[in-house]
Amino acid sequence: MSEFTPYDPDPPGRPIICPVCDGDVFEQGFIDDAQGSVRWYAGELETGVLGRPQHTRRTWSYVLARRCVQCSRLDLYAGP
Repeated sequence: MSEFTPYDPDPPGRPIICPVCDGDVFEQGFIDDAQGSVRWYAGELETGVLGRPQHTRRTWSYVLARRCVQCSRLDLYAGP
């Protein structure tokens, strides 16, 4: 399991502007899947016998969420 490391998906010094409302204040957060935090897996979705996603031996990363305070747009980013 990979250890969670906070990161910023935008280059330093570059202002973050919401593409919907031009707001510039964002709240960082995460999406909880009731087992910790949500992960992104590389590749197409494959399901097992019970219809659950198969993710053994796949590359994955944690997902960072950022919400525009002005219009509530939610952007998701997969970490490195």
